[in-house]
Amino acid sequence: MHNSTDDHDKWTYDVEKIPNSSAKIYKTKKSGGNYYFSCWIADEGKYLTKSLKTKDRDKAFKMADDIVLDLRVAARNGERIFSCTLGELVEWYMDKRQIEVTKGLITAGRLVTVRSQLRALERFLGSTTRINKIQGEAFRKYTTFRLGDASLITIKNERSTIGHLFKEAIEARRATHHQLPLWEKLKIKEVPRREAFLPQEYQQFYRSFRGWINSSKDDDEKLVRQIIRDFILISVNTGIRFGELRRLRWFNVASIMAERGKSPDAKDANLTVRLILSADITKTGKSREVIGRGGSYFRRLKETSRFTDKKDYLFADQKTGEPLAKAEYYRQWKSLMAAAGMEAAKLTYYSLRHTYATFRIMNGDTNPLLLAQNMGCSVSYLETHYAHVRTAEMIAELTRTLDRSKEGFDMVDL
Repeated sequence: MHNSTDDHDKWTYDVEKIPNSSAKIYKTKKSGGNYYFSCWIADEGKYLTKSLKTKDRDKAFKMADDIVLDLRVAARNGERIFSCTLGELVEWYMDKRQIEVTKGLITAGRLVTVRSQLRALERFLGSTTRINKIQGEAFRKYTTFRLGDASLITIKNERSTIGHLFKEAIEARRATHHQLPLWEKLKIKEVPRREAFLPQEYQQFYRSFRGWINSSKDDDEKLVRQIIRDFILISVNTGIRFGELRRLRWFNVASIMAERGKSPDAKDANLTVRLILSADITKTGKSREVIGRGGSYFRRLKETSRFTDKKDYLFADQKTGEPLAKAEYYRQWKSLMAAAGMEAAKLTYYSLRHTYATFRIMNGDTNPLLLAQNMGCSVSYLETHYAHVRTAEMIAELTRTLDRSKEGFDMVDL
């Protein structure tokens, strides 16, 4: 039915409905005689409106009929008509992950990692790109795009997160199977070894502490370096992750123990520490108990720091009480490596945890299950990443352990 009107007070005229649909064609006062198409998309609560760019009624009607047919096919396939941008999809996905952090299902650290991985995706495709313009084939170039800036392991992890993003988007009908990433083959010949200090490197590194601290430009920097020194020593004696250790509070330190009969202040006291890491600070989101050497470093840190109440951070900014900034850790690490004459070594704070694992694995009586529990990882992870550790030099130099079996321990005041 063709409805025509000369009522110029109305915005639209020559309105004609498309049979068996909510669609219609029409002209407007400002369309220059060209027809427009409009249809209510119930599932998305919006009108789809577009110019047909023709003044011919029959041609406009045919074009509208074809659009209605396409809309029905899209509806059957679960496709969205109004496509969001990639940036909007990423924000939707990140909002869901933030809820998981709130519920304790993932850690805040994991959230940061996912955000970083998806930034790489946005750089690859463009955050303003419409999702319906993306095809799965486009992702075959992702690995090539990232090579040079990221390792194969990093790229593999990014691909996993991107795949999860699109699977959730498909389930929520924000994307279709046409957008599901199709990846080029990624061959990782060998799991990279974790960088750990070699015996001579660690000795060189350790011996540089005093000169590095004494070369501080002022008392404030000296205090920061003393705190970071103990951070390093505690890390290499407990295997706690960098992010976990940064957020450790004094109430997480459950007890300090000395070998029975020995003074805790003796140079050879070999104090043992027991820590309870709460789920909110661990990478896995699960609480765990950590037993390690280096209890004396905790006692020294408590004497050094201005923040020693139960709720205070162990490694606090001495002016604010907040966790010492990452940038400060990295700046001081660079300075320390230079002081040790080790600028060329590919060693980081994460190398301290790997060095701890190397020490323990090389000890013949270390139980792999207990070590994995202490580090908050799986036995298979240890086997995969530390199977290469074999050198007799490390066995001799780095695995001197306490014999706790005979005399036991006495509790020590922190």
